[in-house]
Amino acid sequence: MATTEERVAAAQAAHPGKRVVAIETAGGLVVCVQPTRAQVILYQSMLWQTDDAGRRATAYEELLRMCCVDPDHLQLKALIEEWPGIGFDADVIETLKQLAGVTKKK
Repeated sequence: MATTEERVAAAQAAHPGKRVVAIETAGGLVVCVQPTRAQVILYQSMLWQTDDAGRRATAYEELLRMCCVDPDHLQLKALIEEWPGIGFDADVIETLKQLAGVTKKK
């Protein structure tokens, strides 16, 4: 199993010039890269479409899916099935929002 540093370094090598973060979730570590402008717009539009908390949770989970590069998408899907709350964990959301530039680092 690769270390956190190795996983982040691999993501940085695969996505040069992009910000990369490792996020510890209830289900384990995920490595995410900065989303594209189009992905941020999609995420924001999903949030603004409704006041429904369930749809907001879907937007948060979708942002995680768009940004996550390790584990791969099939492994992330399995991780979310096992740990369904990681997509809307407050710390995960805040880290992803900072990665996207939606909020400032505190």
